[in-house]
Amino acid sequence: NVDRASGYEPGLQYIEAGSSEIHPLVGGEPRFADISPDNRYVVYTNRSDPGLFLKRFPRGEGLVALTSEDASASRWSRDGKAIFFWQGDTLMTIAVDSASDDPRPGPITALFSANDNRLLPGYNYDVAQDGRLLMLQRTDDPSASTEDPGIVIIQNWAAEFAAAGAEVQ
Repeated sequence: NVDRASGYEPGLQYIEAGSSEIHPLVGGEPRFADISPDNRYVVYTNRSDPGLFLKRFPRGEGLVALTSEDASASRWSRDGKAIFFWQGDTLMTIAVDSASDDPRPGPITALFSANDNRLLPGYNYDVAQDGRLLMLQRTDDPSASTEDPGIVIIQNWAAEFAAAGAEVQ
């Protein structure tokens, strides 16, 4: 629902630091937007058009269609050289160099299936600096092992190592 009386317009907008002026970036119904680590590009999907799209940020120039298939929950790698996204229940990646003035999509690679690994598709993941993934696993899955400890948090681990005679730096 669009409330034109309040001045709301659908699309993706941004506000520059120190300003209150709203600037349009992408019209339509964009979803799953993520800005590149160097703040030069924005990747997003659009409810009305299947695919994953890339535009220069903040000017909004240079639309590049990275894929024409349905995509969701896109995230940049920390070095800005790849974009991760879900295509159905499969996590995908595509090479795109955000440092380039004319980024061209590389090959798309399927990484793994969420269902095969009891993972939750969507924005339930993050990409670490070294490219490893932190993801949430479903706990309501009847195939899950009862011995699966889930997440284990060890507090005061340095003191435990020191007490065991290990050197902690």
